[in-house]
Amino acid sequence: MVNILLLGDSRVGKSSLLYRLTEDKFSESYISTVGKNVAVYKNVVIHDTAGNERFSELNKLYYTHADGAVIIYDVTNGYETVDTWITRLLKVNRQEIPILIIGNKIDITSDYDEIDDVKYVSCKTGENVKNAIDSFIPFLKENPKISVAVHHRVLALFSSCLQQ
Repeated sequence: MVNILLLGDSRVGKSSLLYRLTEDKFSESYISTVGKNVAVYKNVVIHDTAGNERFSELNKLYYTHADGAVIIYDVTNGYETVDTWITRLLKVNRQEIPILIIGNKIDITSDYDEIDDVKYVSCKTGENVKNAIDSFIPFLKENPKISVAVHHRVLALFSSCLQQ
């Protein structure tokens, strides 16, 4: 089975994305993930990791076995930490793995910078959630290795966006 990590800061919607995918529901209550939660969606094992900094060392254990990663950020707070998550992942997981970047909470605001190759979703309403993940799964299975140049292009893209 293919293993995907959900990465991102605390409260960006990683658990909500997993819940929306597996149960097609949204919960208004917030419960911080401790360690990780795991669920299966379309024969893909999705690991919902804790976004809190105090779990960063524990999360590194999960990075080494990932076949792909979904980095989620909250569009109402910006994408400033996306490059940090990519860098953390690449330092530990030496494989060249596909990365999908998702901007969540588009139901709250329409005032966000749209960036090419980023999927925008609302875990609350369900808008684009399944489409984003469903479009990523075949890519994982057909193209398990991608070039390091792609990762560096993504890092450069986010770095240039931060400087603007």
